[in-house]
This record gives sequence, structure tokens and C-alpha cells, in this order.
Amino acid sequence: MRPETRQSMEMLFVAKWNVPKAARNAGLTDKEMKITFNEYCNLNPTTYALPNQIETNGIPLEPKPVYPPKN
Repeated sequence: MRPETRQSMEMLFVAKWNVPKAARNAGLTDKEMKITFNEYCNLNPTTYALPNQIETNGIPLEPKPVYPPKN
């Protein structure tokens, strides 16, 4: 992978750039960038933890309430 393409993928992955900016940097069309980024996401693990996976001092965090409350 070219350095420009790798940089674009990494910036998209951490949500620092949008697709058009990343595509211009990599020299690809928006459609090509979307296809390439989809493959990149499928091949790389996530870098975040879901709220139900996070614990603080052994105490799991409660998810935020949904508004309006569901009855």
C-alpha cells in the first residue's frame, strides 16, 4: 500500500478526515476510497471498547439512558 493511501486509511479509521479529503490525499475517487476503506476495516481490529466492556475500579459502567425513555 502506498504511503498516501495508508495515511488516508488511518485518518479515516480514527475519524480525523472525511472520505473526500482522504480520497484526494490518496489520489483515488470517492467510490474507490469507500471500497478500499471497507476492506481496511474488515482486516483491522477495532481500537475502542464498548460501554459494556469498560470497567472502572472493578465496577462496570452503566450505559447512558435513552431519551425519550422507552415504556
